[in-house]
Amino acid sequence: MYVHVVKRGENLQAIARAVGVEAGRIVEVNGLESEELVPGTSLLVPTQVPTILAAYTVKEADTLRKIANHFHIPEKILLAANLPLNKEALPKGRVLTVPVPVMHKRGIEINMRLEVQGEYDELATIDDASSSLSSMSLAAAIVSADGTLHMPPLFENRRDHLRQAERYDREARAEEADRQSGELGASTSSGVSNLPGASGSTGSCERRVRLLLLIAPEDEEAALRVISYGPSRQEFFQQLRPWIAQDEFAGIHLEFTHLPPSARLAFSRFVRELAMRVHQKRGKLYLSVPPHNTDDPQHPRSGAYDLGLMEASADRIIWNAEESGGRIDGPPMALAPLHIVRRSLEFALQTIPRHKLLLGVPFYGFDWPMPYKSDKVASLVLFGPELDPDSVTEVPKQIHWDDLAVTPMYTYRAEGGHLRQVWYEDARSIAAKLQLVQELGLAGVSAQVQGLTSSVYWELLRDTFEVL
Repeated sequence: MYVHVVKRGENLQAIARAVGVEAGRIVEVNGLESEELVPGTSLLVPTQVPTILAAYTVKEADTLRKIANHFHIPEKILLAANLPLNKEALPKGRVLTVPVPVMHKRGIEINMRLEVQGEYDELATIDDASSSLSSMSLAAAIVSADGTLHMPPLFENRRDHLRQAERYDREARAEEADRQSGELGASTSSGVSNLPGASGSTGSCERRVRLLLLIAPEDEEAALRVISYGPSRQEFFQQLRPWIAQDEFAGIHLEFTHLPPSARLAFSRFVRELAMRVHQKRGKLYLSVPPHNTDDPQHPRSGAYDLGLMEASADRIIWNAEESGGRIDGPPMALAPLHIVRRSLEFALQTIPRHKLLLGVPFYGFDWPMPYKSDKVASLVLFGPELDPDSVTEVPKQIHWDDLAVTPMYTYRAEGGHLRQVWYEDARSIAAKLQLVQELGLAGVSAQVQGLTSSVYWELLRDTFEVL
């Protein structure tokens, strides 16, 4: 597959004819609900050869043919993967996205971080993602200041629902196998149905899908209290004990990513003790940290995280790229600008071994009211420009592209004519981040998911890598 950027005047039929595939296949791969395409939209186009998306900065005297020859791809593929280009005069400094053929698919770990809040849409996400996953960080147990753990609403109901689905799935497969071969019990297991038991399969080869309990603090005060106040800390470990003893969970995913620098020593000790307890039960500890590019113990966002001590205790470090840029309470900008993510990863690799480092990639975006005001927060965006026509007065006419951040953006007008600006991730921006994983030899990816997400991202992951 490769990424195609829709040009003005193009339609699905024309794009499909150009590569010899059915338009319906492009609709299926990208999960499109409409054939109307906004110029600048990134589509994943099925081909026999998988590709990975490299970012290339145009140099003096570069031509389209010269760049295409350098990467051993046809010029038309290079043109397809970018917004309109002047073939005769490429602007020096422009960043092009280049689909590079993948000759050998590398095996990586693919983790999905999904908060279970009781919305049954999350089941659809689990279903779409199951064959693309090595591990799932699920549930989001919330820690209060006194150390108590609160499971999300309907978690037990969700678990019962999944187990019921597993039973129905087994029965249906057994009936189908009996009908086709006359041999009872000849059915194969499904990746989705077995996820609650931390196992799954793709095709005929079984593959374990590790289920991790995601733990986050109620707020910053609760996080500080739990890591530094003895009784709260003791209560936390007391409440955690039965969860890490369960076969259902293969480990813990700890997400305390907004600690002040004054918590550096206390948090290091807390992580060390947590790792010891998890490892005693033969579990794994995954630890999320905010991205940074300097070891400054006084830095307000990253000073609390001693990477050397974190790495010594944790089995996996998840480098939360979505905290590199735009925040829900900050000004509009890319959530994970590629140039900043690259710089921070290069810093991280000075301390963290490649086999322990997962890149956390947001599978969502934010929608800001414009002009930006500090007292207004952004709203969550799960997909690209799929807006309810009844709630907008002016739909986006073009998806714009930030060359430096390698990220899409668009504007539209909501009810009342209010201007909004949206920064989000699409197939093109995520493909560019996956190229970083390939280039830097990282252990894998952690997909940061908020409820529903586009199936195209899982198609992209499966096409680019082998799932370990």
